[in-house]
Amino acid sequence: MPGPLHVTEPLPSLAPLPYGLLEVASVPSDGDRHWQAGIMFQSPCVSGATTYDECITVTGSGVPSAPSAKTVNVELGLRGATPFTVYAEFSCSPVGNDQELAEQALAQSQGWQVERAVWTGIAGGQDVVWPRLAGDTSAAYQQGSSSVLLQSPVVTGGGPYDAAEGLGVLESALADCLRGSAGVIHVPQVVLPSLAANGLVKSQGALLRTAAGNTVAVGSGYPGTAPNGDAPSSGQAWIYATGPVFAYRSPVRSIRDPAQTMDRAENTQTLLAERTFLVGWGCCTFGVLLQLGTPTGSGDEGGGGGIVASGSPEHGGY
Repeated sequence: MPGPLHVTEPLPSLAPLPYGLLEVASVPSDGDRHWQAGIMFQSPCVSGATTYDECITVTGSGVPSAPSAKTVNVELGLRGATPFTVYAEFSCSPVGNDQELAEQALAQSQGWQVERAVWTGIAGGQDVVWPRLAGDTSAAYQQGSSSVLLQSPVVTGGGPYDAAEGLGVLESALADCLRGSAGVIHVPQVVLPSLAANGLVKSQGALLRTAAGNTVAVGSGYPGTAPNGDAPSSGQAWIYATGPVFAYRSPVRSIRDPAQTMDRAENTQTLLAERTFLVGWGCCTFGVLLQLGTPTGSGDEGGGGGIVASGSPEHGGY
């Protein structure tokens, strides 16, 4: 008769996938934890303008007229972002278990949880995460006499595009919004093979970048849904582009007191580890629908038309 099974040490910790959202986000150095109540910030959004000095301008057709007066070309509206908490919790026998298992489970899943919340805006079953990638309505918070913009509608293009054309349309819109600065392309895991197979992304150190230089966040928690939350047709997925992303994160909080977590009726103990995050970005949120696979080269499946406002006739209207 076989003896009892041998108890071993836990399996090696699971390593997070590279190129996820938390891997590409910058981490603010501000140690003030008041961010956990939500933040507001100014992000300069430049519309761009050029002019000339009439004293040194040379043309081939005589003296040009005086340049038009300079106008305001930088928007400094208040933007905001809200916090949410990810966690790992389970019940087990109070004998022979360790809180480190809950912390290990949190480390394994926190990236996926953050990515799903930032894409959908949902945390704890509630529509509370701002800003979000897939959002087709605006939202604001009234801070005294100031209105803080939490979300502006995602600007979308036609489609579905093949991977090369769709990425080009998205990056063109992002470059125009950021005036040549680099941003972030957000893609679900299912999209990465199509981008890689067509040579559209390359590894650069610990980051993945497009040929144009934008960072690519490959989210295992990104569901690939449309701005209105609809799931795309089979073989298709939405991708989004934003300005540079930042992420605040709290230390891991663990409940280690058995007196608080013991269920004496069931003789089980609850192990819990949690962490609060806040993710945001400044100007620009764009999205396009991709047809996965190799390029068609023709855009005959509805592509073309560039980036237009969500709900326009070209997009089909949400």
